[in-house]
Amino acid sequence: MMFAVNDPYLDFESESDSEIDTLILLYSISEKRKKSVWMNDYLKKRNTYVEFNLLKELNDGQMKMYFRLNKNQFDELHNLVINDITGRGCNPQQPIESELKLAVCLRYLATGDTFRSIGFSYRIGERTVSKIVTEVCKAIWKNMQPLYMPNPTIDMWRKVAEEFERIWQFYNCLWTIDGKHVTVKKPPKSGSSFFNYKQYCSIVLMATVDANDKFTSIDIGSMGRFSDGNVFSNSGLGMKLSNGTLEIPPPKSLPGEEFDIPYVFVGDEAFPLTKNLMRPFPKRQVNNNCRNKVFNYR
Repeated sequence: MMFAVNDPYLDFESESDSEIDTLILLYSISEKRKKSVWMNDYLKKRNTYVEFNLLKELNDGQMKMYFRLNKNQFDELHNLVINDITGRGCNPQQPIESELKLAVCLRYLATGDTFRSIGFSYRIGERTVSKIVTEVCKAIWKNMQPLYMPNPTIDMWRKVAEEFERIWQFYNCLWTIDGKHVTVKKPPKSGSSFFNYKQYCSIVLMATVDANDKFTSIDIGSMGRFSDGNVFSNSGLGMKLSNGTLEIPPPKSLPGEEFDIPYVFVGDEAFPLTKNLMRPFPKRQVNNNCRNKVFNYR
């Protein structure tokens, strides 16, 4: 609705201020309704003109480029999480199917794109994309953590150590450990808590891997100002290792040796040297010391 100045039914000189305010309010409501109708029409076409429908025509190689998973892997993951992501949504009258939810989440994880951009591709609102990603990630962790990151037993530790011995010729090694700073936007009122030594704000991802470079445990969320050693010491794994509640195998002798050597985790210089945590010599102790240099190389 548009108002002309020369409209005989709209005499600004004769109308009171309250009547003019009422007309302006009605006009604003009318424009908001137009915008709301446009958004609804846009979202209603989700089942027809949406990127997800085109993905069904991709071959395995193309799908892996898009999701970092092939079709069989996508279906296997979907079967694991389907019960936790079905029948939930912001609009009960138009629920989002579980496959589409998984596709939205995987696309976000594969690209790190904005929720708004992904929402345009899948004809889903930005806030809905945010809720979908959170919901699906929780379902993935709930169903996959017991399968791929279970609490290790003594037998599992021994098998890992055998793999390190076979692949890397490193004896009595359980896992290797390291930290990674993940860049984040500075949280409000956080001061310098998230500001790290690399001069940007971050949270720390602490992870361990086995002899095949597969993740075996993760700890994420510590503020960037903390060192890797500090983060590890306060992680669940670090505290169990410190108080002796981590069920690792008893010390074992090396080939050709009589005395027993403890099983160890291996980290870099940022980690403390303890009975079950091995680290390389500092750089200042490597210069002009061939033995220490060979030790670090190994």
